[in-house]
Amino acid sequence: MRSWFGINIFFLFIFTAASSNYSGVSLASSATRIDVGYVPLISHLPVLVSHTNNRLNEHVSVQLSRYSSITAMEAAIRVGATDAALVPLPIALSLSADEVAIKILGSLSRGGSMLIARNPGDYSSLRGKIIGVPGLESSENILLKQILDGKNLRYGLDYKVISVPISSVLNDLKSGRVDAIIFPEPFGSIALSEGYGFTIDDSEKDLHDLLSMVIVVKDSLLHSAKHNALAEWLQNLIKTCETLNEGVKTGNFGHLAGFYQRKEAIDLAIANNSGGIRFNPQPPNYDEIRHYLEKIIQMKIVYKLIALENLVEPSLLMPPKTAEYRNENG
Repeated sequence: MRSWFGINIFFLFIFTAASSNYSGVSLASSATRIDVGYVPLISHLPVLVSHTNNRLNEHVSVQLSRYSSITAMEAAIRVGATDAALVPLPIALSLSADEVAIKILGSLSRGGSMLIARNPGDYSSLRGKIIGVPGLESSENILLKQILDGKNLRYGLDYKVISVPISSVLNDLKSGRVDAIIFPEPFGSIALSEGYGFTIDDSEKDLHDLLSMVIVVKDSLLHSAKHNALAEWLQNLIKTCETLNEGVKTGNFGHLAGFYQRKEAIDLAIANNSGGIRFNPQPPNYDEIRHYLEKIIQMKIVYKLIALENLVEPSLLMPPKTAEYRNENG
């Protein structure tokens, strides 16, 4: 488990509704426990809200662990310290390539990232610039390359990308250490609201359908007594996504106020649907995952093909409109 000590909270919003090791309810010792990791990003809201609005039966206990970065959470997955987490799809593929025994169950959201620069402009203004990304294995880095390839901007030649920690991303943008950032929300909204960031022209429409995070679980969970508990937790996440979407539609997202110290920026991000985020649970899409795998092999993030049929488990994260999602995803 990672703590937030040493992180400048002026540049971070912090989940404060529950401690990092709080199970949400008082349960008998016979309850099946699932350890879930998260990083406080808008895309991780379903995990946080479902935990606070606990609807699980008395036989299931979810234990949340808060991590200071995706990298720290990835390390916890590698050593088996967490049962389940939302991670960038390229990291899930990298874990599998390194023979970490996980399964991809699907995604909870689309969109939710923004491309923000220190000065107004379009994509051409990024020529010669340094762009901060959450990590070289992030979905944002993969999509940025894809977009800028189409604008005749060559990765590593016409612009440079560096990995920037969550703890310093806003300060790095404000100070000029980086000229732009492409990051999950709420960091873009904070930069915009505080006046030192500008949205790159046309970037919102290019990022609105980004598949950033996927749910990964230990493969052993699917073959143990925790299987039923996992299935119930996933259904709880689906219901929570419906609640979050309804809050965005009606403007009634006050129930999130207690989660973060940066309440105004978070409210703004959700109210404005910044980054085009949609909480839309879906089972894995093989074609999309295969596309990402091809991209990260081209970028030499992963060096070998992965048998997706052994990595993907499509049956557990099935929203209520089963037939519709099956038609979309094969």
